[in-house]
This record gives sequence, structure tokens and C-alpha cells, in this order.
Amino acid sequence: MKVGLIDVDSKLPNLALMKLSAYYKKVFKYEVELTSPMFVRNYDMVFASKIFTYSYMPILEEWVNTGGSGINLKSKLGNQIEHIMPDYSLYPKIDYSLGFTTRGCHRECQFCIVPQKEGKIK
Repeated sequence: MKVGLIDVDSKLPNLALMKLSAYYKKVFKYEVELTSPMFVRNYDMVFASKIFTYSYMPILEEWVNTGGSGINLKSKLGNQIEHIMPDYSLYPKIDYSLGFTTRGCHRECQFCIVPQKEGKIK
């Protein structure tokens, strides 16, 4: 099977897409790659992730799985996917690792969604 991943914001590496890629490659041995909204019909399964609410959201087929803090603050990856090593091959130009040292925040900055999404520091 072929899995397409759409990075809606595309200026920053998308950790959720990296984890989805790793999961489908490792567990199911599927072919996974970043793609564009105009090529979704070339894939058996497509995931689109949006980090920021202000980013333009392309019109997608109804069957495309969408998620991310820019779409729904309550959406989360499944436990098995959340705890897998990300697939850094999706973004070959990055030479650093991504991850969390903490989750949440005690501040209530007006522009930030972290307290809503993650709660207080954990």
C-alpha cells in the first residue's frame, strides 16, 4: 500500500507526520512519502497535518485523514504511534532531532494554544 502525507504548514518539520511515517513503514511495511493535495488519488491512504490555525487549508477529498493542532486541539495520535521513533527521512535537510522535554505550560499567553492542548506542565 502507498501512504501519502501532506504537511499543510510545510515550513517546519511535522513530528506527527514523521511518527505516522515510521509507524506505517515499520509495522505494515507500507511505502510512505510526503505529497501534495493535488496527488491524493495516487495513494491508498492519506494523512494531512496542520500545526497552525492561520495556515491555509487546501480542499481535500473527504476520505483524507486530517489532524493537528491547527484543525482540532483534541486530536491525538494513538499510543503506539505517539511513542515510535520518528522517521527523519521525510525531511532530509534537517540535521537535528525533534522531541519534547516537557508537555504543557503554566503561562496563559493569548496567542498560544499549548495550555489548551496539553494542560499544565507535566
